[in-house]
Amino acid sequence: MDEVLIIPPSTLQFSREKGYDVTIGDCVRVARGPAVGIEGLIRSVDFVSGHLTVLADDGPLHNVLIGFCVKLENHSLRDVECQVGHEVWIISGPRKGYRGTLRSVGRTYCNVTIESGIMQLKNTAVVTESGMFLNGAILDSTQMAAFIELRQKSFVWTVPRSTTPPTSQSTVDPSAKSGPSTLACDPWVPHSDDTTPRPLNELAQAEADYST
Repeated sequence: MDEVLIIPPSTLQFSREKGYDVTIGDCVRVARGPAVGIEGLIRSVDFVSGHLTVLADDGPLHNVLIGFCVKLENHSLRDVECQVGHEVWIISGPRKGYRGTLRSVGRTYCNVTIESGIMQLKNTAVVTESGMFLNGAILDSTQMAAFIELRQKSFVWTVPRSTTPPTSQSTVDPSAKSGPSTLACDPWVPHSDDTTPRPLNELAQAEADYST
């Protein structure tokens, strides 16, 4: 019986030219360590510590060494290309809080149209309305709370205009004689002087006063 030589899969290796050839959204399989056999998409990469998190097909996240993983497939843009033409939000940089329209998306950068024109931004600086980075990663709970607060601050809330208050009714003493002295000086309240014709002698005296 011939011996079968099994060649172990080539795990991710660091190179001085490319570093670790891995990014968020790549599909990997864990070949060593406690999570061996797990397959899923990379959700975060920490090149300083040399670790990454893998979202397994069965749900949980696994934190493993980069060198323990085998890359199965490069990041696919299919999940984010469908967002082209839709509204996105800028969550970092000098244009933080701006909304725009996604024009194109690549592996690392995207083009977003805002009021001042078209900007090229990193995929990690832009999220969709559902809270997904353009590199395929999903906002965690803390990031999602900050994103919701950012969206609320970006809207201008209009204060409803108050209605004109009703005119106040002047208090009239029923025992007093009707006349100007018995009415409060409220221009909203009509009284008899507004409608009662003035005597002719008063009109003549008024004309004499104006003519002098």
